[in-house]
Amino acid sequence: MSKDQQYFLQSLDNALSVVDIICDHGSLTLTEIRKLTGFSNATILRMLSTLEQHKCIQKDQNSKYRLGYKFAYWGNHVEQHNILISTASPYLLDLRDQYFETVHLNTLLPDGKVLFAYRVPGKGSIVMNTVVGSQLEAYCTGTGKMLLACLDDENFLKFADSYHYCKFTDTTITDKKALINEINAIRSRGYAIDNEESEVGLYCIAVPIKPDGGQALAAISISGPTVRMVANQERIIASLQEVSSCIIKDLGLN
Repeated sequence: MSKDQQYFLQSLDNALSVVDIICDHGSLTLTEIRKLTGFSNATILRMLSTLEQHKCIQKDQNSKYRLGYKFAYWGNHVEQHNILISTASPYLLDLRDQYFETVHLNTLLPDGKVLFAYRVPGKGSIVMNTVVGSQLEAYCTGTGKMLLACLDDENFLKFADSYHYCKFTDTTITDKKALINEINAIRSRGYAIDNEESEVGLYCIAVPIKPDGGQALAAISISGPTVRMVANQERIIASLQEVSSCIIKDLGLN
């Protein structure tokens, strides 16, 4: 038995699986949760009852379960106490106010997905609708591709081999060879672009927060309608790179 298996708690893993499923669907009945998990009604009821007591789950008037406000509290706590986010947030707010577009700070997860860790909503009529804590495959996002480009070849290729390439739009990367070519281009120019690859009409530009000689901590991006983003692309790239340098300096990593 490995050390990880020795300390693995199956009941907690099952409860967290239920939380993930409710999060993905917004709200679910007991029957819907049972069908999605395969757990018995009794098992699910015990988990939901425990989660309700801790205000992690709440039941609405239609007998559907949804996430409770405890998660919002925890999320706010993490946001306020995470050094990277607390350092970066004033700069990201300034970027939003300068360009009126949505700004993100995202990180790469061990499974090759990108995590939306922080978001400043845009002020324009068209806004990227993402949720902090949501995840997307890295190969079809600007920040995801940027973070993949910061990996060494061995780790990048592990992810490239693992993806089930889905076509979301006509410009989505749909195979390993195309992703390798894109990552090489990103490494050469120092920034990544999502040219309507995850959503039609949405264009994203991303740069890494990466100290010299160190690993990338995260990637920051500006996303908005393609026409506006392309028109301001050079300015946006320069602004993102300047903000990245400021964040690294403020963290004492320069």
